[in-house]
Amino acid sequence: MKQALYRTLVTYAVASLLLLATGCGGGLPPQTDPDVARAALTAALDTWKAGEAPDTLRSRTPPVDFRDTSWDNGNKLSNYQVKSEERSGMSVRFTVELMLKQKDGASSQRVVVFNVDAGKTVVIRPDF
Repeated sequence: MKQALYRTLVTYAVASLLLLATGCGGGLPPQTDPDVARAALTAALDTWKAGEAPDTLRSRTPPVDFRDTSWDNGNKLSNYQVKSEERSGMSVRFTVELMLKQKDGASSQRVVVFNVDAGKTVVIRPDF
């Protein structure tokens, strides 16, 4: 009986230490600075508009990881306009109107909300 109690106590102690070690990382990441987010989004959209590859953004400081299916599918960005900006939790959200040239030459417009998270790398993703 004493051995079973001892094993149970040791098991709980080890489990508690493991939880403390893994759960005390550093808390939440800091909130994204709106100026950093805006600069990164503008740089990404300007890069797309200039006809450059998305991977060129990774050489910036801080690096930018930007993805948009229209860019990935080979559509050209002819112009854009940032319509609004708002905080969303730790991120900054931008509503952007994109003027696109399709591969077949047709023009189209899309309104996209981009979520921007800035840390060691700035991550920009459309909000679907």
